[in-house]
Amino acid sequence: MTTSENQIGVKWYGRAGHGAVSAGEILGLVFAAEGWQVQAFPDFGAEKRGAPLTVFNRLSKNAPIRLNCNVQELDYVIVLDSTLLRTFDVTKDLKPDGIILINTDVDHSNIAKVNQKVYSVPASKIALEEIGKNIPNIPLIGAFAKVSGIVDIDNFTATVEKALSDKFPQKIVDGNMRAFKRALKEVSS
Repeated sequence: MTTSENQIGVKWYGRAGHGAVSAGEILGLVFAAEGWQVQAFPDFGAEKRGAPLTVFNRLSKNAPIRLNCNVQELDYVIVLDSTLLRTFDVTKDLKPDGIILINTDVDHSNIAKVNQKVYSVPASKIALEEIGKNIPNIPLIGAFAKVSGIVDIDNFTATVEKALSDKFPQKIVDGNMRAFKRALKEVSS
């Protein structure tokens, strides 16, 4: 059985329509392209646009994943809408040295517990400027690529671009890739 020592847990907090489910899937594709075992799955009911939801990734480099449940030991928490910080304790289940990545330009370092780190990126602003819609998922994936440092940035970028190209016209891909690359530069602690 896979243990927490050799796998990475990620939880996305978002709202329906912000691309959290797609973000989890794309993150899974990035790690699968690197030879990792991956799971990506949402946890929500019959939600309408704007309703809160969560998405999980379980990533394992060296062992098969045999668990089929929500991730209980998180290495990363990614918040697509900072207003959800008022609703959810995003540090719940986050490991003592875990990382929180928030779509905001406001300092939220006060939510971290000892040894946890908080990073922010204005993902909604970037998305609005680059794709014309408040869909912050791709900028947050870019910020995750930078903050985590797990996968080579060039490989990460290429896999994201391929995943987007498989679903969208080139104009949308180009805007999202600009947003991805801006987030690499604009993420901060």
